[in-house]
Amino acid sequence: MSAQATVEQATQIKTLSEMLFSGELPSQAEYIRSLEVTDALQAVVLLAMGIVYLMFGWRYFKVLVVINAAILGTFLGYQLGALLGGNMPWFGAVAGCVLLAILAWPAMRYAISLMGAIAGAAVGYGAWQYSAAASGKEVLLDYAWVGGAMGLIGMGLLAFVVLRMTVMIFTAVQGSAMTVSAFLTLLFKYEGLRHSIGDTIRNNAHLMALIIAVPAAIGFAFQYAAVAKKELRKKKASAGGAP
Repeated sequence: MSAQATVEQATQIKTLSEMLFSGELPSQAEYIRSLEVTDALQAVVLLAMGIVYLMFGWRYFKVLVVINAAILGTFLGYQLGALLGGNMPWFGAVAGCVLLAILAWPAMRYAISLMGAIAGAAVGYGAWQYSAAASGKEVLLDYAWVGGAMGLIGMGLLAFVVLRMTVMIFTAVQGSAMTVSAFLTLLFKYEGLRHSIGDTIRNNAHLMALIIAVPAAIGFAFQYAAVAKKELRKKKASAGGAP
């Protein structure tokens, strides 16, 4: 790889990071390009975490919610610190990370509602974009925020009605996105696969939606089945011990 290509990749990563910290969502092509230059070690860590979120979200939901709150606090703190300039973005990131992580534990239901709302916004935004692209109505892409708002409100309120269901949905969606991202990153480390796979899914909204939705559905079903099985055992044990 040439020095010029390395510099271009570094610039690309920096630009994507700035977009994420500012709350701007990257396009699908930018997302794929960022995976192509992500470090393999980071991908392995992301893959391990993604599997935990995907398959065991409800079992460890309190810890996972605190982790999410810490990450969210990092982004928000960085953004607020950037308004003050200097080194304040990083101080703000640390402060936001610690503050939201600590507050998430005693306010768990509200934290879950927030995580569910964020997941709902991402799903609603993506679903709107996918529907607009699939139907050929490009003009509707400018209104993808409507789908995001609908998902945010719906999932945010759902947590106060069915907490368990909300946890399973947002951990399955988040776990799927993390796992797929990590898996693609590792595939891109093979030069022969990088171009073929990257070119195949870079601008294919149908395929990208499919490879995110299928693992999410599997993860949700796995969590739901595990919880249902556990409750069935409890009912049998309770019935067996009853006089």
